[in-house]
Amino acid sequence: MVSPHDGRIAAQGYVGGTWPETFVYQPSTDSIAVIRAPVSYRDVGHSWSPDGASIAFSRQRVEGGSGVQAVVVLSTERFALDTVLSTGPFESAGRMSWVAPDTLLIEYFAPASGMEYRTVAISTMQQGLLSDVENQGIGGALAFSGSGRWRTLWRRETSGDQDSLVLTLADRHGTRGQRRVRALPFNGTTSLSVAFDPDERFFADCTALDELRIVRIDDLAEVRRIPVPFCSSLSWSRH
Repeated sequence: MVSPHDGRIAAQGYVGGTWPETFVYQPSTDSIAVIRAPVSYRDVGHSWSPDGASIAFSRQRVEGGSGVQAVVVLSTERFALDTVLSTGPFESAGRMSWVAPDTLLIEYFAPASGMEYRTVAISTMQQGLLSDVENQGIGGALAFSGSGRWRTLWRRETSGDQDSLVLTLADRHGTRGQRRVRALPFNGTTSLSVAFDPDERFFADCTALDELRIVRIDDLAEVRRIPVPFCSSLSWSRH
């Protein structure tokens, strides 16, 4: 929910209207910009692009709607909304993240194809698929650094009669290959959220529901653990 550059927060909440509305809060000036709408929507999953120019989120009409879910992108310069993808019958759009400043990744389900990772180039609205990673239906399994170079992935692995979730780090622009970070019991309760720092030197993940840690990308060394009230949906800002 937090801009990687200046600490602005995008979310939905009660900001003076009858229904919850999407807003952008600027902590430095204590000001709020609200996306007013003539009808009520459920807006979730607000995700900032790496350059801070766009905010993507999922939108569904609460009353009198068709059940269609839309993925919309808010320009923080024009403060205008563009619909980049709409679901069909029995389809759903899940968690969103950014592969690059202009490319949005959407966890998508369709009866004909099952779970897949769809991509949308915001400048051209061209859609595609992230074909090099299988979508195992694990929400929040993928995370990318701002340039798209580094990628973490949670994957289900089976050994004997035990299932685990294994976190790996891959260099998508180099030859270093994929490195194993850690493993969790498949039915564990730790958040799978991962967030990269804007300078791409570290990433953060949750070691427990009340603790996060900072890991150095170069050698996967843990550099810090921080107690938090609740560790979930991590994002990282320079601010």
